[in-house]
Amino acid sequence: MSLNGHVGDGRDASGRPGDGRTTPGRAPGARPRTGRLTDEPGTGDRTAGEAPGAGRATDELGTGGRTPYGPQQAGQVTDEPQPDSPTPPGPPRAVRGASDGPPPPAHSSHGHLVAPLGSAIAVGSFPLDGGEWFARHEHGAHQLAWAPHGVLAVQAAGRTWVLPSTVALWIPAGVPHATGATSAALLRSLYFWPDRCPVSWDEPQVVAVSGLLRELIGHLAQGADRIPADARLRAESVVLDLLRPVSVTTVRAPDPTDPRARRVAEALRADPSDGRTLTEWGAVVGASARTLARAFVSGTGLTYGQWRTQLRLQAAMPLLAAGATVSSVARRVGYGSPSAFVAAFRRGVGVAPGTYFARAGGEGVGR
Repeated sequence: MSLNGHVGDGRDASGRPGDGRTTPGRAPGARPRTGRLTDEPGTGDRTAGEAPGAGRATDELGTGGRTPYGPQQAGQVTDEPQPDSPTPPGPPRAVRGASDGPPPPAHSSHGHLVAPLGSAIAVGSFPLDGGEWFARHEHGAHQLAWAPHGVLAVQAAGRTWVLPSTVALWIPAGVPHATGATSAALLRSLYFWPDRCPVSWDEPQVVAVSGLLRELIGHLAQGADRIPADARLRAESVVLDLLRPVSVTTVRAPDPTDPRARRVAEALRADPSDGRTLTEWGAVVGASARTLARAFVSGTGLTYGQWRTQLRLQAAMPLLAAGATVSSVARRVGYGSPSAFVAAFRRGVGVAPGTYFARAGGEGVGR
């Protein structure tokens, strides 16, 4: 796949993006990754039926130059440090690409990037289908991943974030991550040059997206010729002022390493509402309840009860983000009442579902 329009080379002596003119046939790229590749080299196109990739990062593009944006390919993505962690919400699709030569096409065949000369922030807009994922990659600039429409999910640093339109995720430069959509979404990525950015968060950070920040991001996403340079710099300064962290906890339910406990985990992923006890599961997989309990603690760092709660919250998030009511989601993931689910969500995430998934106009998820 190729971009309908891409930012041309146009970089100054420092390697920053050029004047933002678009040229066909060239795509901005991330730092290339080498190492363990998917089964066969491709062109960077997304394909179905495979997991996103990982690999060893290198410092320069195959073609040289400093670029903060674009996806990357290679290898299998996992929720590190657990090698056998669950796949992200939704059925992931793969990104393929070769490990050398020019970088693969950027995030979407319909993507658009605005990076005027002299700007501190570049803005990319990339439509995503539900279940579509970009392979593990990293950028030379800080990134703010946000979706004005739909719901994003990001895997980084061993954690998974589900991001409705009210929040975004700050991803520091050099942090490997995979990005996808749990439903059809518009990925709007802001890229910040580290040497011109006062924000110094050194790990991924959830950021609140207020109405003003939403409008400013849309403003900066306009073509380079639509905003005078001085007005753009003022808007960028306000964007930086509006980056405020949100105190939430990510939800993670890594797979156990013991094969018998893993069978239990797989069955619960298929049906989070299954309420069987460890004794009942032991009769199915051929192990005692005590053995399974030890296997969950040693393999995941969580007790079986803690792990199942995390799994249920993980399964609930895409449903809530898609607009399902709290009561229907509570039933689907195994809670006897909406209040029990809300209490578990608050303990696990740090805020109530209605707060985390509040609509842009202030309306939360329904009961």
